[in-house]
Amino acid sequence: MDRYICIHGHFYQPPRENPWLEAIELQDSAYPYHDWNERITAECYAPNTASRILNPDRIGGVRDFESDEMFASMRQDIEDIFHKNNIQDLIHAIDKHFLTHRYSLWHLFRDEQRAILDEIFNDTSKEIELSFRQIYERYLPVLQALGERNIHFPRYFYPVIEFILNMDMQRALEDDAIDFELLDRHITELKRWQMHGDRVMQGFIAGRRINEYMTEWQEKYDETTVLEQTVRLLKVAEELSLELNIWKAQNIYFSVGRKVMATMQQKKNAGDAAARTWLELFDQLGNLLKVRI
Repeated sequence: MDRYICIHGHFYQPPRENPWLEAIELQDSAYPYHDWNERITAECYAPNTASRILNPDRIGGVRDFESDEMFASMRQDIEDIFHKNNIQDLIHAIDKHFLTHRYSLWHLFRDEQRAILDEIFNDTSKEIELSFRQIYERYLPVLQALGERNIHFPRYFYPVIEFILNMDMQRALEDDAIDFELLDRHITELKRWQMHGDRVMQGFIAGRRINEYMTEWQEKYDETTVLEQTVRLLKVAEELSLELNIWKAQNIYFSVGRKVMATMQQKKNAGDAAARTWLELFDQLGNLLKVRI
């Protein structure tokens, strides 16, 4: 009597995108991957995307396994074309290797679609920025002179100015060691042209950095350097009216404060100048985080 076994693979991931950013934020528990979609794809889905088929009667989008060399050649062929951003040639290459058994970009999860499209458009984005920056740097002195004299200039310069200032703001916020003087200059320029930039993205980056600062401070809470940086960044966010997702930072503040605030107060009362400075910064931080202990 013939016996059969059926294996059902339920390949599903719940939506994890931030609805405002349409992007998945960093998920620490998925380390070393960026988020759980990436980790599950790498550990579960990817190992099951290729299989040897010993029976010639097959259904689905999987072709017969021939050899490791053939697979490596196919992968290299498709990968080379992909990095050239030639979509038509890429489709022809997939047709050549998989015949009619192929899938499109739109079969992927939304975050995977975005990741691939981001890579496709990455070179285009760099070209646009290069062109805009050349225009910005070439005409900026003239535009500044016109602005100082309240003389209007063509409206098509505004998207160029806003794009460049927005990119500069994002890079300043993402820098490992934030240069707050440089950040202040970018903010001054935005205000000069009465622009805001991409507040959603600025808020996302600033919120992430604040959470990172507070996580670092939690390990060495008696130092004031990270406290000062966090206070300065929160003041920048307040000045720009950014919406922040900083519940993690707020929880850390409350937890650390409950543990050490009384000790720091005793040291201050005993004349410890460092403890007095710490408490002043801690109080500022609490006001900015809107947390009371």
